[in-house]
Parts: sequence; structure tokens; C-alpha cells
Amino acid sequence: VAMIERLVEHLLENFEFAEALRWYEELAQIAARGHVRDGYLGQMQELALTKVQDFGAAERAVQLADDKLPLIASLVAYLRENAERDSALEWMKEQARLTDDVTSRRPLLADLVGYALEEPYRFGVVEDAIELAERPAPLIAQYVDALAAGGEHQAVLDWLLRLADISSLEQEREACFARALRVSLY
Repeated sequence: VAMIERLVEHLLENFEFAEALRWYEELAQIAARGHVRDGYLGQMQELALTKVQDFGAAERAVQLADDKLPLIASLVAYLRENAERDSALEWMKEQARLTDDVTSRRPLLADLVGYALEEPYRFGVVEDAIELAERPAPLIAQYVDALAAGGEHQAVLDWLLRLADISSLEQEREACFARALRVSLY
């Protein structure tokens, strides 16, 4: 391992980034599972994205990692910076799926929905995010507004009724039904 680390260091010093990337992957595969291996994978991913522009290697780093979330977060940031929206949305969904703590998942889902509702809309991604949420009402409300802005009246009705169904407060349910009635009169 030490010899490969020195080789990678030498390759980086000599700007042989593609070869260094290959050896980082080799290091990760022979290292014991855990934070040391994930460290190599993080370095591999950073090199893949910043110097070699090898998106496949960056994705392999995520797949090989034990703790995937930090690598996914880096990948999402890279994709968003480079206007790779559809790929970013898919990785954002994966990040939310892998986040076990519901409190940590909420802002990820809100960000996912906000990004999916930028034009052009990615309504399928929004619906996937709603399915991942343990408290979907705020996401549904945001989705209904976007559907209404797009003139999707039947979808607005369907989602308002679903929102009314899951609302625990009578006032919220009544507001959903009132809005559904207004939409149905168009």
C-alpha cells in the first residue's frame, strides 16, 4: 500500500492524472473497508472530476464506498456546477434514499423538489421525492403550485385531494377542498 501511495504521489507531481486515477482505484480495492478506503475513494473521485473529467470513475468511487453520502454530495455539487441537471437530480434522489435520518432527509428532498421544479419541470422527480418523504405535505403543496402554473388542472385536482387526505388539520383540508373546487370550475 505504501508503495502504491508513493507511486500515486509521483504521478500527481508529474501531472499524470489519468494514471494516478487508475492507481487510486487500485488502492481503494486493496484497502480494508472503512474510512481509509473511503479516503482513497474520495481522492479518486476528486481527481476524476477536477483533473481527468472521468465521470464514470467518479461514479465508481461512489459505488465502492462504504459511506456513500459524502461522495454523492460532491458528485451532486459537481453536476449542478456543470449544468448536468438530469444526472444531478438522479444522484440527489439517491442521496435522499440513502439518508436514514428523516430530519436530515427533509432538506435534501426540499432541495430536490426545488431543483426539479425549475424549468423545464421534472414532475416525475418531484413525485419520486414525495414518495420518499415521511411528511410530504409541504412538497405536495409546492408541486400543486407548479402544476397550477403549468395549467395541469386535472393533476392539480388529484394532488389537492391527496393533500387533503393526508392533512391532519381541518383548516388545511378545507383549504384544499376549496382550492380543488375553484380549479374544477375552470
